[in-house]
Amino acid sequence: MTPKNLDQNNILNWVFDCEKDFITVANLDEVKEKFLQAQKNGSIMYQGVVSFDNQFLKKNDLLDAQNNLNETRLKKLIKMIDNISFNQVYLPFKPTNKLFKAKIFKNGT
Repeated sequence: MTPKNLDQNNILNWVFDCEKDFITVANLDEVKEKFLQAQKNGSIMYQGVVSFDNQFLKKNDLLDAQNNLNETRLKKLIKMIDNISFNQVYLPFKPTNKLFKAKIFKNGT
């Protein structure tokens, strides 16, 4: 099955993880396998949602006047938020590693 949100280079639009800023179709099976292994190991797994309004995005140079998202900066911000929340919540459990996959949803996508 081929995902619908591919660009011309087989990169999944707006999908990234803690190791890569872009996930390709070729990487997708690898990412899925890591999550399956984490589940088998009884690892802590969670799903979060981060939401921003356009005013916040514009104020922080993440959205320009034409409503184009700065994908690089937004991914960096999401990774930073994940690191902060992960360290605050899970650090007492002394995890040995961390894995996450994210997708940026925009209004209309």
